[in-house]
Amino acid sequence: MRRLSFLLLALFTAFGLQAQHSQPTSVDDINPFIGTGGHGHTHPSAQSPFGMMQLGPNTRLEGWDGCSGYHYTDSVLLGFSLTHLSGTGIGDYGDLLIGPSRADGALLHMDKSSERASAGHYSVTLENGILLESTAGPRTGILRVVFPEGHRAVLDVDLDHRDYELSTSFEVLSDSSWQGHRYSRGWAQNQKLHFYFESNLPAQTAEVDSLHFTLDFGFVDTVELYIGMSGTDIDGAVKNFGAEGLAYDFAALRARTRAEWAAELDKSYVYHRDADWRAIYATSLYHAYSVPNLWSDVDGRYRGLDDAIHTDTTYEHYTIFSLWDTYRTAHPLYVITQPERTQAFLNGFLDMYDQYGRLPIWELAANETNCMIGYHSVSVIADALAKGYPIDTARALEALDATATYDRSGLLDYIEKGFLSMEDESESVSKTLEYAYDDACISWAANLLGDPEMGAEYNQRATAYRSLVDPETGWMRARDNGQFLADFNPSQVNNHYTEANSYQYSFAPVHDLDYWKGLLEQYLDAPSGNDALYGQLEKLFNAPRETTGRTQADITGLYGQYAHGNEPSHHIAYLYNSTDSVHKTQERVWSIMEQFYQNAPDGLSGNEDCGQMSAWFVMASWGLYPLVPGEARYAVSTPFWDRMEITLPNGAPLNAHVGGTGKYLKSWFTDEDLQATWIDHETLLKGGTWTVERSESPTSFGQGQPYRNSLENETAPAPIIEIPISINKKTVGQVVSPIDKSVTASASGSIQTKGAELIATGTGEIQATSPVDGFGAHESRAKVFWRDDRFEARWESGVPNPQYTAGGPASMVDGIRGDVDWRKGHWVGIQGQNAELQLSANKKMKASEVQVSLLKDIRSWIAYPKAVTVSSQDRKGRWTTWERQEIETPLGVDWSDDIEITELNFQAPSGVVDCAVIKVEFENAGALLDWHLGAGGESFFFVDEVIVE
Repeated sequence: MRRLSFLLLALFTAFGLQAQHSQPTSVDDINPFIGTGGHGHTHPSAQSPFGMMQLGPNTRLEGWDGCSGYHYTDSVLLGFSLTHLSGTGIGDYGDLLIGPSRADGALLHMDKSSERASAGHYSVTLENGILLESTAGPRTGILRVVFPEGHRAVLDVDLDHRDYELSTSFEVLSDSSWQGHRYSRGWAQNQKLHFYFESNLPAQTAEVDSLHFTLDFGFVDTVELYIGMSGTDIDGAVKNFGAEGLAYDFAALRARTRAEWAAELDKSYVYHRDADWRAIYATSLYHAYSVPNLWSDVDGRYRGLDDAIHTDTTYEHYTIFSLWDTYRTAHPLYVITQPERTQAFLNGFLDMYDQYGRLPIWELAANETNCMIGYHSVSVIADALAKGYPIDTARALEALDATATYDRSGLLDYIEKGFLSMEDESESVSKTLEYAYDDACISWAANLLGDPEMGAEYNQRATAYRSLVDPETGWMRARDNGQFLADFNPSQVNNHYTEANSYQYSFAPVHDLDYWKGLLEQYLDAPSGNDALYGQLEKLFNAPRETTGRTQADITGLYGQYAHGNEPSHHIAYLYNSTDSVHKTQERVWSIMEQFYQNAPDGLSGNEDCGQMSAWFVMASWGLYPLVPGEARYAVSTPFWDRMEITLPNGAPLNAHVGGTGKYLKSWFTDEDLQATWIDHETLLKGGTWTVERSESPTSFGQGQPYRNSLENETAPAPIIEIPISINKKTVGQVVSPIDKSVTASASGSIQTKGAELIATGTGEIQATSPVDGFGAHESRAKVFWRDDRFEARWESGVPNPQYTAGGPASMVDGIRGDVDWRKGHWVGIQGQNAELQLSANKKMKASEVQVSLLKDIRSWIAYPKAVTVSSQDRKGRWTTWERQEIETPLGVDWSDDIEITELNFQAPSGVVDCAVIKVEFENAGALLDWHLGAGGESFFFVDEVIVE
């Protein structure tokens, strides 16, 4: 003990000398312009922590980099709006646009050198001398416009800005007060905003049209608008306006909001010598605390997912839950630094379940957008439960189960089979992996809530990922009709993965590390599971940076094939903690921080994604990362800072002193000498003083204590059914287990089974399992089709998109029919071209009818062809045109058009004709129409089976 005390004394002395040169982060370090350039999709608007209003500039309407309504590279101002999204990949908001009049058609050019933003404040001067600045509180804001001498003070109010308006009103209450509403359809299908505002001076109101108004204040110097808003109703906007105080005092409101931001940063401030790194950290907290947004009014009323008005005077309610992103790090961060809000989120989730019948997936302004995959609200709940937060047990169990059994995105097939194949659902690999993790969270939560039977059920479901681990490569690979998909390349971006490729999704089974590593060990013939996982990680980080397949804008921030610009990669570097090379986590994480975070407008490597990108930096820089949300522990890596002071959710202070230099961990003392690769939440809550020593070179820290977990479930991967999907003769196949387990198989139709052998003489179906005593089983399924070999298909003109070939021209006559989920890969897609398909008869034949299957999903740029023409050629080379059929409104009518399939039938002109060749000509419908978000872009048409009778 004396030796340990002496060592601690020496370390404290060294830390004290180092800290003398470091400065703590403060509210002055916040730079709201970080992420507003590049693909960060943030905005510099004035807002309070988690505030309802984001009052600030709008500079663009369209394009992926216009999702927040602002981009740093823009120089023309459209006006200021009350709402902005932060870092999303889809645009919305921008409600109630207000700005200097553009009645003469002149553009509002900004003097970019004048732009300023800080916590709770934004300002810019236009080239014509007009100054605009804003500040905001939780539900209110003030817009100040200062006009140059001799300039008439006229403001435009635009109710038509951005999203399609469903209903609007604008009521003049007096010469200095107005109220109204704007209901719109965009990403949120029925967003409702209500407003009330006053001015400091009287104005003459003029109606340009029902959606545009002008407020003429005459020749005055300064106009201020004092604004309240609500998603509930106008009465809510009025109450919000009147209840928060300081509604008429710009300087006081700005100071109060700044103080609120300072208080949030003070919960977890750090010390560093470099001002840029302090700015990155402070702004990361700022972004993480900008979302979710306050949704309930001061009187507790709020609009629910059922579009009804509810009241909760116990907890505030919030909106914007980008859960596919934020469950990974943002919500675990909130568990530590935002205990009151975390509790509010949990209760709000259960209320959303009561209103909608399911926990939220991606909620926006009381609209379920159903964006992204999985049901990650269950992860947020499980993580909070594991870390001591209370919840209504009965409602929680009911909500968890209902959400995971909802008929959406292949869930019923997943439950029935134990995993998803590409014929079940598009993005089948990603969905299986994310469902499996979510089901592990439900299992953990159910056990904590006292329902072990439910815990066991979801433990079984959580094994789903096992059937997608490829025995040849160890990567996650799509199953195709009972087999693994042919022509596999882990770098290829395609419709089997969500915004990623196999490299980036192959490290998903964090909830069952021991079994997963065991599979890798067996498949890759490695000395151990730790070695196998290490090898896969090294392949990922050392792979060429180029992806193949579809262009995917979200895949950015590449480090090998690790993509920090999108969420599926965010945990991967910490998996070295589950190998014998723990120092690699320290090395990779440090490199990621240095490569992909900068104090600049383009300082983020990808979308901010509602706080997730920044929350990753915060926790990574602490050296504590939630590798497995839902477990009450954190993977450790090297702290980035010289000192950290964190107020824990129980109020206990944590002071961490970090000495030495370098990216590697040498030692870590809490109340004892830490040697493991993790710290549990209970230890964190004790707070106190931690001492950490860094090293310039790798050390033995954490060796022998890898991060481990296990489902303790021996369910085997589904068998592989080795038989062609399309046959034209008797075919023999077999069923095999990838891990040499016994298999059972059954078949129907023209297929027989003899043990594991399959004999197919025609169309039929096969089912196979590898049962393990005491556990469930995953079921492989395959169909066999008798191929129509009367014709040989080829594309004479028109080039199918490489992502939508359906396997080649033969797919047009293979008997396999595509359904409305075109992402499964059974449709041929051709973009911006006319095309000609020819079917050459392999023998003399007659034809009387041709049927052509087409699909339209105009929201995804898939139109019908403008027209389709069928012709035939006889054996003497003479062509006969059967018919040209035009399709009405092939480019759709509006955004509400549903996905649909239509079949065109063509009759031979004389009832029946001799034919050597059938020709089908497709006329592309042309560019997308003005109402479409992709207006002017080249449309696709999708065609599947061509049937000749």
